[in-house]
Amino acid sequence: MAKTAWVYITTNKRDGVLYVGVTSDIKGRIAKHKSKHYAGSFTAQYNLDKLVYYEKIDGMVKAIEREKQLKGGPRRKKSALIKGYEPGVAGLLRGALANVVVSEGRGNRTDRYCLLLHLCGRHAHP
Repeated sequence: MAKTAWVYITTNKRDGVLYVGVTSDIKGRIAKHKSKHYAGSFTAQYNLDKLVYYEKIDGMVKAIEREKQLKGGPRRKKSALIKGYEPGVAGLLRGALANVVVSEGRGNRTDRYCLLLHLCGRHAHP
């Protein structure tokens, strides 16, 4: 079985700079972006610490291929991925749901939104 990998997109603000990355530890990587662990990096210089999209992929080789595909594509395609990723019923996902962590496999939109909140260190309030 291939090791789980993640391809992700971070930004600094709405319609800001986008960064596409790949990792085997999404939670740890986002924490490093937030703490500016690599002070001279592109993500630290542009404050790219807001996770706006991710994909779980079986195998690092496949994940790197997907990362290259996303990086090589136009911004409008990345923006469409991000926009399609946001759930339209955010008001229903507050409170206890904000701490739900995705189980193995592809989660539904609620699961992904909750994991995004969890990874970003945000908590929904009623």
